[in-house]
Amino acid sequence: MSLAIKEAAITFNVTTSGSNHYNGQVAAYIFDHQKQFIKQVPVREGYLTLSDSASSIRRQRILIAPMINDYRITQSYVALKRLCAYEAILTAKSGRLVDNIVIPEIIISYWAF
Repeated sequence: MSLAIKEAAITFNVTTSGSNHYNGQVAAYIFDHQKQFIKQVPVREGYLTLSDSASSIRRQRILIAPMINDYRITQSYVALKRLCAYEAILTAKSGRLVDNIVIPEIIISYWAF
């Protein structure tokens, strides 16, 4: 008999810098290290919760942008970057995961879609 150990979900606080705020729905678009789409996760009430392990999250690329329903865009790393999606830096210099993701005001000013 083997026991599977399930790690707890990891939650990030998602905020914006400056006075420019985005009022629409925001999502995180998760890609592997080769920029292949994995999944889309909504940011709910300022929090992003991922059920992946910390070691897995460190290897992923996470783009944050307004919620988009067109799979041709959401599953393309390049398309999301062209739409000014913010690529979150999740690992601090110490190697630990950060608690807060701060989206720069300049990025939000391009979120007109």
